[in-house]
Amino acid sequence: MKIYAIYNKITGQIIQSCQTIDYESLAPILNNNVDAIECSTFIESDKFYVDVNTNTFVEFPPKPASYYTWDWSTHTWIDPRTLQQVKDEKWEQIKHDRDAAIAAPLSTSYGVFDADANSRANIANAVLYLQTLEQQGTPGTVDWTLADNTTITLNYQEMSTVGLLLGQRTNSAYDTARALRAQIDAATTIAEVEAIHWPV
Repeated sequence: MKIYAIYNKITGQIIQSCQTIDYESLAPILNNNVDAIECSTFIESDKFYVDVNTNTFVEFPPKPASYYTWDWSTHTWIDPRTLQQVKDEKWEQIKHDRDAAIAAPLSTSYGVFDADANSRANIANAVLYLQTLEQQGTPGTVDWTLADNTTITLNYQEMSTVGLLLGQRTNSAYDTARALRAQIDAATTIAEVEAIHWPV
């Protein structure tokens, strides 16, 4: 018994591998577009194709990225995305980076504060609480657990400073995102869009 790879004579795509007596026995499934080539083992069609000029097996090159597709006319991986699709994907990434920058731990002279959504809400509430006490003429303080799990005591002025720093960083992140969005919109090629990144 012999092993044959059945392939498309135009593209070189391997349709299947099979085991049979000889080449002639494959006649019922061969035609002008389909041929067979003998091989020593079963060939994986998702890893190899046939070079129709030399009748040899060629391994697919590494796939550059998950969204690439194989072009049988050129035997290369191609990016099938349109410019607008790449722009949309880039903007989603920029928004993700913006939100990550806003939620990153906040370094202050009092220590490093958690700044996820819940922590930001807690900071805003603490500022409001201490402000109310100030307005009532009964200044107070809050004990605050920092990112490293140590605890500090802050008054209204100090807590307000933390809130201000948080607000400034948030505004800066949105300003950066808007600037990058303008770059994305102005880009005329996929390469230009892919060159846009959130600043480190």
